[in-house]
Amino acid sequence: MYFHTLVSQLETLQIRREAVRDADREQLRGLADWVRLGLAHESFALDCMELELSALGSRRGPLDLAPFFVVPHWNVEMAFAYWAPGREIGAHQHKSWSVTGVFHNELEIISYDVEAAEQQRLLQKKRIYRAHRGLVGVIPQGGIHAPRNPTPRWSMSLHVSAPEPPPSWDARALRSPVVGLENGHPVEPQEDGPLGEFARQYQRQSIYRVHLDVLGRCGSSRAERLVDAIYNRGDDETRRRAAMVLHRLGGELGRRRFREVCARELSEDTELTRRFRDLTLSVRTSRDRAELLAEHDGRRRLLLRVSATAAPALEMIARRSTFRLRELPGDVSASELRGLGQNLLELGLFRPIVSGPLRVPARALEEA
Repeated sequence: MYFHTLVSQLETLQIRREAVRDADREQLRGLADWVRLGLAHESFALDCMELELSALGSRRGPLDLAPFFVVPHWNVEMAFAYWAPGREIGAHQHKSWSVTGVFHNELEIISYDVEAAEQQRLLQKKRIYRAHRGLVGVIPQGGIHAPRNPTPRWSMSLHVSAPEPPPSWDARALRSPVVGLENGHPVEPQEDGPLGEFARQYQRQSIYRVHLDVLGRCGSSRAERLVDAIYNRGDDETRRRAAMVLHRLGGELGRRRFREVCARELSEDTELTRRFRDLTLSVRTSRDRAELLAEHDGRRRLLLRVSATAAPALEMIARRSTFRLRELPGDVSASELRGLGQNLLELGLFRPIVSGPLRVPARALEEA
């Protein structure tokens, strides 16, 4: 498989183990070519995702940029970064080299003038470009950039990186700071308590769903097995998406999973029950907007923002742990009720209570 070919190539590069962070750019460009070829192979994508999904099951630390594979002998790490729509990371300076490729969707990258930052202590933009799926670039040690996801869909990037050196890696980093520049990749704060548990679960399910987007492009039996593994780990919304992918792939497994999720098809009579009951829900309203918030120990997290006409419905959602969609008050149509219920499922905040025999609604069959 191509993944093992790439690992073998990494191990045979003419880079001394003790000098791995000083790898010259020519060798890094060669490595980038190998990664670029890998991204064109379905088997390589499946290898990476299989390793990542295996690691996700027991991952206790950060879910983003956590290595799913470490190259033997010189500890080069392979990891995914996940980019929610609109997510951006400020300008930061890499302490070690990295070969980075867009694995899914696209990113926008701003690169900065390293000389201006190091000598003049100024952060000057050098280049802005859109990086589409399959594009691979080299970030040398000391390189400065700021990536973001400008699209309405999730993106993934693959990172092959040298381990970071100690803080004294470069005396220049100890000089007066550059406004707006961070040394090293920014680490987003991890929340704890019930709010952190909810946020972490939402992030994990979002990661599963972006993997489904990638696997939906594949047609092999191996991809089908990975989709079903996600189905078995997913919440209700993740299972629904996994079942739709399996149904498109065909086969008895897809038909069975599709029937299972169709039993949970939302209607006005659907009864939802809340998960994460240690969270306090509240509603904040303005002239034309209503927002559903989760709170714990004085901290808040925005969950939903809808039209102010749905404020009474949000108030009931915040008060009650179980309700039927048709019970929600306010000037809300049947389709809007289903949309609101779907949003609650996507957040993982509620789950449907299902009783009675399996049924396959006509609307679900039409969507399939």
